[in-house]
Amino acid sequence: FSPFTSAENALLNINSVSEGVVTNDLKAFLEANLPAAKPSKSGKPPKFVVGVVEPKLGSSIQDCTPYKANSNETILELIRGIRLHFS
Repeated sequence: FSPFTSAENALLNINSVSEGVVTNDLKAFLEANLPAAKPSKSGKPPKFVVGVVEPKLGSSIQDCTPYKANSNETILELIRGIRLHFS
């Protein structure tokens, strides 16, 4: 968990996420909470994928971090199921 430093910082981050831009806070959060995504010697991709709803944010995550991000029907169904069971 990494709290926002101010209301302005929180607003900047939510606006950036809605526009599909990876902020330093988001990048630091991903690096702190996900396993290291080191390229393997055999060329195999990491054993996990970051699932996101917004394809634009997913492509930004892939460009700015070493993590692979996906936004497809499977991810959307998983998130729908999570929302259904948490409401």
